[in-house]
Amino acid sequence: MLEEFSNIWEKKTAQEVVVENTHRISDMIEQVRPIPTGFYPPKIEGAEDEVRKMTYSKLKELYGENIDTDLKERVEKELNSIIQNGFAVLYLIAQKTCTQIGRCRISCRFTWFGWIFNSCLSYGNYRSERTFIHITDVRNVSIRNL
Repeated sequence: MLEEFSNIWEKKTAQEVVVENTHRISDMIEQVRPIPTGFYPPKIEGAEDEVRKMTYSKLKELYGENIDTDLKERVEKELNSIIQNGFAVLYLIAQKTCTQIGRCRISCRFTWFGWIFNSCLSYGNYRSERTFIHITDVRNVSIRNL
């Protein structure tokens, strides 16, 4: 920048305008964080209860009333982890979006949303939850996988 102003001002004036004034202006401005630190998921009233209800409804649909204890413990562990960490609303949004996409007769796996969901929300070991709240049409939970 100093070179660009060298033909307009002498070196001392160019230094003051380009460097010193820029630093003065910067020092007058308070630090602003455009995105606050922390976790700020969207809010949907009753999301936790709805995810829990969908999970157990699908679990009963797939395995009947007499659900194996190991499977029930696994589902409860995953479900509690999702709810306690504030992710239930994200799973609910994913489920509602996949349901809407399914109404259009498109597999969620082959949409931009399916890609985003699998990239972002599928970290961890929550494969069974994706099955039980009907985010995926791949049934990948069995007693052997526990």
